Amino acid sequence: MANAEVNMDISQTTKTELHNLELFESFLVTIKTDYKNSGSQLQSSFKKLAE
Repeated sequence: MANAEVNMDISQTTKTELHNLELFESFLVTIKTDYKNSGSQLQSSFKKLAE
């Protein structure tokens, strides 16, 4: 593989990883907001999941 091809592959991989990280972070923020604003049913479900 030529250096340009390797750099492109690494760059694309990095972009994909950053995109996935942003999606996961957005998911966690949504869950956190839902948890804070929800009733006891969702909070109880999370507590049972943690056990």
